[in-house]
Amino acid sequence: MIQVRIRSSIGAQWDGVLLWLRGRVMRVALRDYADVAELHCHDGQWFAEDGDAVEIAVHAIADHPSDPLVPLSDPVDCLPRTDPPWVN
Repeated sequence: MIQVRIRSSIGAQWDGVLLWLRGRVMRVALRDYADVAELHCHDGQWFAEDGDAVEIAVHAIADHPSDPLVPLSDPVDCLPRTDPPWVN
């Protein structure tokens, strides 16, 4: 399972689980929301469905629940290589 944290330009933050990533489109099931968010990458920046730019942090859950989150490598040039400071 891959956890995703999305942060808007005004500082709002959502946590979710990656459902699908293909090319420059990502779908995320957000915690406490019934609908799935679809994000699009353009020129190295991720955008929400409403067109607002967002930052994304991605982690793979380790095999055991007690293990810490492990940063995911960069599958698409839009994904961060290291965690931005707001993740922790």
